Amino acid sequence: MYTYKDNIVKSVIQQLEGLSKLEVYDLCSTLEALLLHQTSLIEADKLIQHYEQQFIAKRCLKKTEKGCYYLYDRCLYIKVYKYHSFVYPNILFENTLYFTLSDDAQNYSFTKENLLTHLTHKTVQAPLAAFLVKYKPTKRNPKTKRLFLMDLLDMIAPE
Repeated sequence: MYTYKDNIVKSVIQQLEGLSKLEVYDLCSTLEALLLHQTSLIEADKLIQHYEQQFIAKRCLKKTEKGCYYLYDRCLYIKVYKYHSFVYPNILFENTLYFTLSDDAQNYSFTKENLLTHLTHKTVQAPLAAFLVKYKPTKRNPKTKRLFLMDLLDMIAPE
């Protein structure tokens, strides 16, 4: 017979399907930091509000009068940002993803042409070109919802 705790652990484990061990450790670390100053009885609304104030606000790259760029994903070679407009709903924009290189702060639209033009590492060029022939850069892993391109770039070791 399963206890209440056993059922909760099983449901949490099912939510982790498809994630790497490192991503799960990162989630546990984030949860531990969130729970550090919480009362004994957890209130989800307050915990979510605290999470948004402490973690999501720190991911903002730059704020403009019209919107803000939030860190969406990153790897060794690039950081991907999602643009959130304060003026217009994001559904009006075709592409709200932008990227910066690890050694450059300039924002580039997350398109095939820009990736091929600006991502010039020798070890990345051939796999990137082969990937972009088959897939769009915004293609996602259905289980983890992460960009396939970021998974590919994580597998390439720098020279």
